[in-house]
Amino acid sequence: MFWNRKRNYRATYEIEVKNNLDEENQIFLVAPLSPNTSQQELKSEIVFEPADCQVKTDWVFGNQYVVWQLNLKAGETVQCRFSFEIAVSPFRVKISKNFQLVDYGQTIEAGRTLSFVKKFIQFDNEKIRTLAKEIIGQEKNLKKILNLLNNFVVSRLNYGQPIEGLYSALQAWENKTTDCGGFSALLIALCLALGIPARLAVGFWAVPPTSALGGLRRARYNKNEMHVWVEIMLPNGQWLPADPAVESLRKQQRTKKVGQLGFVGSDRIAFSYGCNIPLEINEQKKQADILQNPLVFSRNGPDTCLIKMQLKTRFALRPLKSGDRPLLI
Repeated sequence: MFWNRKRNYRATYEIEVKNNLDEENQIFLVAPLSPNTSQQELKSEIVFEPADCQVKTDWVFGNQYVVWQLNLKAGETVQCRFSFEIAVSPFRVKISKNFQLVDYGQTIEAGRTLSFVKKFIQFDNEKIRTLAKEIIGQEKNLKKILNLLNNFVVSRLNYGQPIEGLYSALQAWENKTTDCGGFSALLIALCLALGIPARLAVGFWAVPPTSALGGLRRARYNKNEMHVWVEIMLPNGQWLPADPAVESLRKQQRTKKVGQLGFVGSDRIAFSYGCNIPLEINEQKKQADILQNPLVFSRNGPDTCLIKMQLKTRFALRPLKSGDRPLLI
């Protein structure tokens, strides 16, 4: 299938903002920018429209984001977008049979990073710590431990009730029915509770052309939907992918998409990592649960604006150049 091969996408992240007030409304519109990683590489400059914007980096996770300052008249609607080309590779990693839990030593992520994720990833909660220890028992081999943790989350949670934000690990475990964010939050919390570094990967499914789907119906990818998955750091510093929500859905024959411990395909684009992201907006410190959907900051409150967002993708045939028109399909 197409997700087993490296793919070049031309993408446009498009936002429509409407001022619902009967007066002028100054807002700051924020959107995440896809990073360069070992699995995805930006192949062009990012083309912004309007071009008058700021690109910033959060000081904890290193995520980049764009900020537009907009002065909207009463009832006014504007569009902001950015276009780019990105090459996405399948992410496949095998866990060495020789790795042991003690191999991590003191390599767990910096305390500053961990302190930020606690709001959603409650790895220091007594329930989570006890649950993690019960799952692995006396096992010390890392490959077996990760399989135990992943299989537990895949089998014990049920996919449903999706939200735009992020379920916490405790919410996912207590509710049992949760979305991809809840599956991921619980798996990460269980890993961190045992001293295994892990992080949240946040992005969107990349809709392929109909011709690339083969026997799959395009309805499986009817739009560029939000998605969240997991990356676990191995003792050698390599990241291991996992997608417990998709793995659970696939086992129940509720999806044809692919994702599992050790593999995610090239049918997704990551936009950020981590949660409870610190932002700087108009010289003020703000926070975002996750960097995925666009965010509005206004002294009149976020509810004063109506936001619509689309991520549009297609396979790239040539490099995107500065001055090119955004992708409109």
